[in-house]
Amino acid sequence: MTQETRRQKWRWLRHVAWLLAAKVSLIVLILIGVAIFFGSGAGNPLIQRFIVRRLERAAGGRVELRAISIRWLRLEITMKGLVIHGREPAGTEPLFSADEVQAGLRIDSFWGRKVSLNDLLVQKPQIHVRVEKNGTTNVPASRSAGSNKPARETLFDLRVRRVQLQNGWILYNDVKTPLAVEGNNLRLALDASGSADRPLYLGTLDWQSISFAAERFVPWPVGVSAKFTLERDGFTLEQGVLTAGRSRLDAQAEMRDYAEPKWTYKYRGWVNLRDIRENLRSPETPTGLADVRGEGRFAGGQLQGTGSYAGRDITLSYPIFRASGVSSRGSFHMDNKGLVVPDFVALAFGGTVKGRVTMRFDGLKFRADTHVADAQLAGVLPAIEHAGFPVDELHWDSLITADTVETWSGPFQHFEISGTMQWTSPHTVAAKHIPVDGDWEFRYR
Repeated sequence: MTQETRRQKWRWLRHVAWLLAAKVSLIVLILIGVAIFFGSGAGNPLIQRFIVRRLERAAGGRVELRAISIRWLRLEITMKGLVIHGREPAGTEPLFSADEVQAGLRIDSFWGRKVSLNDLLVQKPQIHVRVEKNGTTNVPASRSAGSNKPARETLFDLRVRRVQLQNGWILYNDVKTPLAVEGNNLRLALDASGSADRPLYLGTLDWQSISFAAERFVPWPVGVSAKFTLERDGFTLEQGVLTAGRSRLDAQAEMRDYAEPKWTYKYRGWVNLRDIRENLRSPETPTGLADVRGEGRFAGGQLQGTGSYAGRDITLSYPIFRASGVSSRGSFHMDNKGLVVPDFVALAFGGTVKGRVTMRFDGLKFRADTHVADAQLAGVLPAIEHAGFPVDELHWDSLITADTVETWSGPFQHFEISGTMQWTSPHTVAAKHIPVDGDWEFRYR
């Protein structure tokens, strides 16, 4: 190689080196400029418009965003005054709003430009779902052209480490029914756990300020708390507690297969019937206490359940029948058509009523096939007295044995009873009463 050739090669190498240095310097200057531009906050309006467009495309409604701030070194973004409008009438609450949304980002792939959420905190989220008389809602159709995967798959794909909703407020308003569910102080937390191939979320929910109102009923104070687990193929409720007035329900449930849900559940409830009487404005509803427990499954649209109940201190105040201090117990089987109590037992008027009770959900139609033993006539007559049927004036006393069939709908509407009955003089007659013996075949509507 001649000296001239060597000089040409060196000149070429120096030229290439200068070009590379210039390009690297230019790239560095551009990066520094970009960092200064966005790091100083000057570029926030551009990012804000980009986020608004993406949210509008995903949600399908108009989006407002008051302010945005970014901590680039920590990859954290804070949005203030986020409002998502749906198709609600002017002057009503928007579909969604939040005082503040904080999101921690994570770079999954730098070269693939893949970024996902690490933490998500939503302060004072407010959700308003409105159902109009024609059945339409204010929830807009999404204009997103992205993946059609359901939200649960998106959640697991994002692998958000922690989701928190603090001091939330929800209003569900059905204009047609009318029905309204409103509550605040909602707190929800999801914590990622499990392995990479089987991710899951451990969740806690606490919502103790819910008001449930329907039609003419008194608003019902309700509280909910739950611990649950979300997986790709199912949902498990480890413990759920629902309080409504003086009543409470504890439940556990498991669901497998989101595409074709298969539910299994068990529960125990302590019900104060006065809650139903007062909140439903139904003075004829019995009062008393009931302990109910059961378990079952729901799959393919078919419901199967079993359980038992025990009621005490029951007071009935129907126009055609009044009684207090009644107790009852029994087991039940339930399916889509209705409920059956094969071993119904009630204690009233010093005697017992045993038999089989069925209820059809369609129309709340009841039928009872019962055997009555040792009920005191002196207590039964005042219980069935009314203006057109002054039986209390008879002042009779007997021990009643009967085999009867009763049918009715709802709270003892369209009541009908028929059967045979025997009256036997008691050993001890009630004060100011006379003993009566007799055999009866009767029908009463």
